[in-house]
Amino acid sequence: MLKNTCSLLLIFLFSSSFVVSSAEEEEEKKDPTLEETVSYIAKKYEKNLDHTGCYEEASVTVTMVESCHLKITILGCQDAPKRDIILPLEKLDPSKVEVVGDDERSSIKLTTTEDDEKVIAHVQPNNSWKAPSVKLPNIRGYDRTRRLSRAFRHLISLCGGQEEIF
Repeated sequence: MLKNTCSLLLIFLFSSSFVVSSAEEEEEKKDPTLEETVSYIAKKYEKNLDHTGCYEEASVTVTMVESCHLKITILGCQDAPKRDIILPLEKLDPSKVEVVGDDERSSIKLTTTEDDEKVIAHVQPNNSWKAPSVKLPNIRGYDRTRRLSRAFRHLISLCGGQEEIF
């Protein structure tokens, strides 16, 4: 009887430790939060902006301005003193995040769920307009741009962006 009780106790302890280990592994595999993803995107632009077509002191800043509206501010590029792009992330399609370019210079193109829905705001000092898609500033290195595109897909999904049905 004592032998059976000890065997059952050992089985219980072993299975309990396996459940705890599985729970710890699940905890470690959590996807990045909204804040972590925005921070990742901001750092990638800060460190890897391709200055071709821009002044050497050009910069890109990325901030969340309101719930799931990402603001990308571009300073010193392509003859525009300052340009803001406001992305309503819930209106973008995560499956339409594209990497365009080559190994040296590449960028990300983002598109709304409905191809003709003009919701992406472009704001310059004397001009503003809306468009259904946007090509973001170039990043050095195709592999970095691919990782950045995955971060944008994740961010769009976190904010409720949906793929088109077909």
